[in-house]
Amino acid sequence: MPASTAILIVNGFDRRGLWGTHFDESDARRYPWLEICLREVARRSEGSDYGLLVWDNTQLPEMRALAKSSGARLHPSDDDLVATAKDQDGLAAELVLGHNRSLQRLWSLVPAEFEFVMTLDTDAFPIRDGWLETLHELLDGAALAGIWRDEMTPQLQSFVHPSCLIARREGLARMSAPFAIEGAQDVGQRITREFAAAGEKIAPLRRSNVRNAHFVIGGIYGDLVYHHGAGSRVPVFRNSAAEDRDIDVHARLRAAVFENVDRVVAVLRGASDEDIGLALEPVSASAKS
Repeated sequence: MPASTAILIVNGFDRRGLWGTHFDESDARRYPWLEICLREVARRSEGSDYGLLVWDNTQLPEMRALAKSSGARLHPSDDDLVATAKDQDGLAAELVLGHNRSLQRLWSLVPAEFEFVMTLDTDAFPIRDGWLETLHELLDGAALAGIWRDEMTPQLQSFVHPSCLIARREGLARMSAPFAIEGAQDVGQRITREFAAAGEKIAPLRRSNVRNAHFVIGGIYGDLVYHHGAGSRVPVFRNSAAEDRDIDVHARLRAAVFENVDRVVAVLRGASDEDIGLALEPVSASAKS
C-alpha cells in the first residue's frame, strides 16, 4: 500500500497579526489561491494516497465551499463557527489564528494512520506528476525535505520553508510543539534547526528557475513545486529595497498564474518563450550552483 501523506493547508492568516491590516477581502475572492492549490494537488496526485486538512482563517463561504468540495477535512467546522461569539466584523475571531498556530491545530488533528505530514501554502502547488512519491524518496535518506528558502540570506538564515515541508510523522512527534515559532522568525526555521541539531539529514528542494521574475516571487523548487511567495499578504521582503517593484511583479505574475498555470511554469522553466507580461531574467550559472 502506498505511503499516506497528510497535507496541512492554512487558508488566509491572522487578520489582527503582522499582515492583518493588509487583508483585502475582494482580492481574496478574485484570486482564490486555495482553488489553484487544491486543483493542482488533485491533478498531480492521481494514484497517490493522501489526505487534506485545511484550516480556514478567511471564514468566507466560497473558500469553505472550495475546501469541502475537494474532500478536505475543514477546520474550524461550521458548528464551531456557529457556536463561537462574533466580533464587530462578524468574525468568530478566536478561531482566526496566525499561520503557525493554525498549523499546530491541524497537526493535533492528523489521524494516526498517516505516515508522512506535509505543510503546503495555498500559493504553492505541485508542477509534476508523482510529486509525493518523489518527496517520499527524498525521505528514504533524510528526515526533512522541502522548499529551501535561501533567497534572503544573510538577513534570514536558510531553512526548509513551510510552503512545502515534509517529514515523517514520527520525526515531528519527537518535538513538543513542532509548529511553534519559539526562538525563530519562521516555523520552518525552528523545525530545520531542531532536525539539524539532532544530526538528521535534510533534503532541500533548491530553486530551479531557468528564468526569474523576482528573487523570491515565482519560484520553482526542485522542478517539483511552484511557490508564488506572499500570495495571501502584501509582498514585502526583509532584504528588498524595491517595494514598488515587488508589488508590481507580484500582481502581474499572479494575474498570469490565474490565467494559465502551465504557461507560467513553462516560461519560468525555460521551456517556452511566451510573453507573460513580465520582464524575465535568465538565472546565472553561479545562482544555480
